[in-house]
Amino acid sequence: MKISRRNFFMSSSAMSFAVLQEKTLYKINNQDEIFILIFAKGGLDGLHFVAPAGDKNYIQARPKLALDIKGDNAALKMRNGIADEKFYMNAHGQELYELYNQGELSIIHATGSIHTKNSHFEASCHLMGNTTNTQSAEPNSWLSKHLKRCYSKHQSIPIGLSSAKAQYILDRGFEKIDLTSNRETKDIIKNIIQDPSRPTEKNTTAYTNGPLSNSLKNLAKLINNEVDLKAAVINHNGWDHHNNLELGFAQQLKELSKSLSAFWSDIRLHQKRVNVIVMTEFGRQVYENRSSGTDHGTGSVITVLSKNTNGGKMYGTWPGLHSDSLVLGGLQATTDYRVVISEILIKRFNETSIESIFPNLRYNPLNFMKSGERLSA
Repeated sequence: MKISRRNFFMSSSAMSFAVLQEKTLYKINNQDEIFILIFAKGGLDGLHFVAPAGDKNYIQARPKLALDIKGDNAALKMRNGIADEKFYMNAHGQELYELYNQGELSIIHATGSIHTKNSHFEASCHLMGNTTNTQSAEPNSWLSKHLKRCYSKHQSIPIGLSSAKAQYILDRGFEKIDLTSNRETKDIIKNIIQDPSRPTEKNTTAYTNGPLSNSLKNLAKLINNEVDLKAAVINHNGWDHHNNLELGFAQQLKELSKSLSAFWSDIRLHQKRVNVIVMTEFGRQVYENRSSGTDHGTGSVITVLSKNTNGGKMYGTWPGLHSDSLVLGGLQATTDYRVVISEILIKRFNETSIESIFPNLRYNPLNFMKSGERLSA
């Protein structure tokens, strides 16, 4: 399929994004909302990010790794937890904690897939919605389906919906594959990102030098230049902590927290249009292992950063950490991740046929998102 300047879906480094154009890349409709997915690859340990740190079952399961609520690195007490539990956030997520307290970040705990796969590859495929055939080039991931439905009234659709190579990326977790051979289109994007004279908002929080920050910095430049961006997916690798969880997780969480905070500050004039979700393929075992790490588990955490979220609050049903409540040794996933995605698509992106995207889903909204009409498609 020939890639024109009208439509394209491309992958750049660890970032994939969809842009829909009419005549130019610029200022087509700067009221359109943007969906950004950050995929924490490896299996983010939700119980080392946000946990009921005083729970006796938690402390018994993690004698070395439980979050400490006292001392120099004390975990941060969260308001508006789930049920009567007192939850704490890992101290290395300080910037995320501040966004939470500002009402711009929501936490959905005990989330996961109905498919309890311990393989990173299989779990990632299920998470993106490709549950029938991992080798298929059909546009069956939920993001593909939504974009196709959303923009079907245009002459054509982003190439990611009809290209086997693009679909491979959608369903394999957006690996580093360049989707376009169109030099003109690539040069346009490259110039926007690299040109220091192009506008960027004065940032009060510095980006780090890490790969996530670099991707978000480039993404912010596209948004601030009012490129007609529809969706972006960024891989954040390195969450598979089978050993030395405390140190490795601290580094990862610092990068995530500081990068998202810097990005949010960078796009402050466009925040009302942007909806960011951070999710992972599965959580970890509740019990720590002998290597001061945690092995593959089930439920984890989803975070949503948006001006359109009812933030400063935790959502979901807490299953508890008693051994009888665990699933395959992991946190029970009481909220299907598809419900979280569905609420964002329905309330912010005017999705009217969620059953065609997630067949057989029993959709009961958690009401973590505010309803609002999408101004145009």
